Amino acid sequence: MTTFLARPNSVVPGAPSTPTLTATVLGSTSIRLAVSATADAGFKEWSFEFATAALGPFVPLATQWAPTYDATPLSPSTTYWFRVKGVTNANQATAYSSAVSATTSAPVVAPLVLDTRFAGLSLVADGGSGSPDKYYVFSGTDSVTGQVFDSSTPRLWGGRLQFQVIGGGAFTADQMFTLSTPSGDPDLPAPGNYLQIVRNEDFAGAAQAALKFLPTDPWTAQGFALIGFRFRLPSGYPTTTNHQFTLMEVKSQGGDAPYPVVHLLATRENIGGTDKWALKLGAVRIDGANSYDTWGDDATPTVATATCTPAADAYYDGKFFSVGIGTAGVTTLDTEGWYTIIFGFRLEDHAGNVAGNGANGWVGVWTAPPNGDGSPKAWSDCVLRMFVEGRNVGYVTNPTADYVFVLNHYNNNSTAATDRPIKWADLRVDDDWWTDGPTRPAGAV
Repeated sequence: MTTFLARPNSVVPGAPSTPTLTATVLGSTSIRLAVSATADAGFKEWSFEFATAALGPFVPLATQWAPTYDATPLSPSTTYWFRVKGVTNANQATAYSSAVSATTSAPVVAPLVLDTRFAGLSLVADGGSGSPDKYYVFSGTDSVTGQVFDSSTPRLWGGRLQFQVIGGGAFTADQMFTLSTPSGDPDLPAPGNYLQIVRNEDFAGAAQAALKFLPTDPWTAQGFALIGFRFRLPSGYPTTTNHQFTLMEVKSQGGDAPYPVVHLLATRENIGGTDKWALKLGAVRIDGANSYDTWGDDATPTVATATCTPAADAYYDGKFFSVGIGTAGVTTLDTEGWYTIIFGFRLEDHAGNVAGNGANGWVGVWTAPPNGDGSPKAWSDCVLRMFVEGRNVGYVTNPTADYVFVLNHYNNNSTAATDRPIKWADLRVDDDWWTDGPTRPAGAV
């Protein structure tokens, strides 16, 4: 420690007053210490000390000129005692202040049900013969987020996370798709992990690789979720009008037919004379005919909210509606890079109201296009593009068929669409609103 000596001609005043210390909790790991103003001017040094018991022993924290100090890192939910003494410019030391105590707050535990960068995870077989279905679960601990994956974890509404892969024709599930978790994408934060799905076979029919919460218990309460993900479509994609991927899907089945399904799609279609990717949100019923949607009536919605513009395309009988992607007319997914998308919904019991609009469910989509260098924007940069409230997004109490897809790579047109990697990153599911997410709409109750 540097020793400061008083100048020979200094006039030494009376002993300085004993300082007063205050302690303010800043969070679960830090407490702010502040020395109150004193009548004695000219302090050059404050020495802060702490203890974990009222009578000590006290241990030095810091010696500095500034009269405030943030003690960190501390342990959550722990009481600490602090004291301080000062030294004047005339080298006179004060007595120690009275000890003050403060208790750090409880740790902030993120309420995320699922938070993964796919770092260090493997896929383990979980049933199915592969002709056509095969099932997998993620196994391991995500080295970035610490999320633990096994045969039963994580869970949402009593359902466990499972990867379902469906082949087609003569092709088994594993022949149809190759799933992997590479690393090193330069546009993602290090270590740059992502989930890659490649369709291997050119088969003119439906095939699917879907990560979903498959309920194992009855859904007996209303459900709410925000599902965030980043994905990247391959460049040089062939011209294939009406090729589509179901990015996200909420299906409610088992109690009342017909069964409502809400989809978020990436569709390859003719836009302005050129084949491009578009983002669409829509709802249909599953009754063998897909004959009407479930927005609240038996026809295409004609009354739109401010954020739900009924710009329908020809897909699914005109019941899917364009979702904006970015600013200034950016409406397609053809910018090279990682798109950031949040899909939110509330499930409401739809029993007895399959085609009505009395249910209080809602669905919303927030999006952000890639940065100029291809990297993804922050979750908080996502802007609400479509929000539909008071609609029939329902759950039922029979668990055998209900599910929520949190990632669904579904193809209904495979012509010349093989060997193209679809990449997913930063998959996040929460049953509470995110602190670093978009602003919550008034109708999203």
